[in-house]
Amino acid sequence: MLFVLGIGSTVGMGSCIVRVIRDRWVRAPNWALALSLAVLGFSVSIVYMTPGGQFVLNLVDFYGVSFTALILAIGELLAVGWVYGVKRFCADIEFMIGLKTGIYWRICWGLITPGLMLAVLIYTLIDLKPLTYKNVDYPHIAHVFGWCLSAIGLLQIPGWALYSICKQSKSAGLLNKLKAAAAPANTWGPLEQTMHEEYANQRRKFELQAKQRTNLQSAYDNLFG
Repeated sequence: MLFVLGIGSTVGMGSCIVRVIRDRWVRAPNWALALSLAVLGFSVSIVYMTPGGQFVLNLVDFYGVSFTALILAIGELLAVGWVYGVKRFCADIEFMIGLKTGIYWRICWGLITPGLMLAVLIYTLIDLKPLTYKNVDYPHIAHVFGWCLSAIGLLQIPGWALYSICKQSKSAGLLNKLKAAAAPANTWGPLEQTMHEEYANQRRKFELQAKQRTNLQSAYDNLFG
């Protein structure tokens, strides 16, 4: 059962990584990228098979997965729910598959899920204790490595946000740069030309409606509109 569970998780994460690489950089065949990813993952994971592997795994899991993953997930939820917008996200779903998203999902994506994850994060940080393994303290250098590992993950959000802001027009003010950086690119949408034009019209309609609302009205409309 654990083997099947591991394979399922690996296929899901591996497919995501391969797709991002293909879409963004390399046009190599799927099998070549998947094989390269498998070899790389296997090579890195050999350390966990050594006598001290569990000691290292516990360190990586603590610093690289626990609260780091929670913070990244909360950031993703806030970005989709309140920067891109739950309403626009649901409109995209309807545009793609023709199904309206119920109010339950809107509230979950916009409020309940990020709120619960934030509560879990706060509890995790409050309950945070020095890392040990079988009552053995980790050396100082291990904690330094762990915090560096956490920083690599956590700095992705402000780092790429700053990169996106810096790419905007230099003549624009900071607020306009922030708005432009948070807005979808003009190429965002279906690849097929006719559908892309239809989607662009829908997007312009959303933007026009947003300009006519106050911040409070926009927040309400994002969930219930």
